[in-house]
Amino acid sequence: MTTEIPRGGNLSIAKTVPGTERVLVALGWSPREGDLEVDSSAFLLGPDGKVRRDEDFVFYNNPQGEGVELLPAPSPGAVQSFRVDLERLSDGVERIAFTLTLHQAAARGRHFGQLSQAWTALLEADSGREIARFTLPLEQMNETAVICCEIYRRGGEWKFKAIGQGFVGGLEPLARHYGVIIAAEEPPVSPAPAATPPPPPPARGATPPPPPGSRPTSGARPPPPPGSRPPPPPGGRPPAKDDDPWQW
Repeated sequence: MTTEIPRGGNLSIAKTVPGTERVLVALGWSPREGDLEVDSSAFLLGPDGKVRRDEDFVFYNNPQGEGVELLPAPSPGAVQSFRVDLERLSDGVERIAFTLTLHQAAARGRHFGQLSQAWTALLEADSGREIARFTLPLEQMNETAVICCEIYRRGGEWKFKAIGQGFVGGLEPLARHYGVIIAAEEPPVSPAPAATPPPPPPARGATPPPPPGSRPTSGARPPPPPGSRPPPPPGGRPPAKDDDPWQW
């Protein structure tokens, strides 16, 4: 009979299933809408809550770690499982965190609140019998990564704990929390705007416009400045004092 565990609850693996050395941790989900790409990961953690080396980060590009293996899914779908060999875990591993993340969630505007359900289950590896199950609370969950559950060592025995803690930002900040540095997801690149074509050259034989601030080159004489007296015409007399300066 499956034991339903609430958030924050735990159980002893050895006491629930005496003699069990290998277990499966299954992570499952059901999308409500959108193109949600869900990935699962496991982090083997030391006493400081960090991975000891990069190989302690088990995911699709590194499916095997010390005593932990990400099993190939029988078909593309909404369940991914890890096989855990408790006897193969060294004393340096104190707990294993199992997580789900959304691929390119920011670029696609996705979050875990768009799933209709998500759950994690603990099973016997040899028989496939389900031991315990935890259903994640998804209502108003806007995060793009979540720690589903943990297997941890306490008092010389292994226990299973329901977590359900969300992380904003997806896999990159979650991995950094556990001591793994990975490259941040890059947003899609928009195409560069088309370059403005240069103006066409002037037509052949056309006179180019004068540059700004240049003096006119026509034969027109500019008007005299205010208050000035015009020069006498060639061969004429200078105007009298009372003469109209503009009359000759």
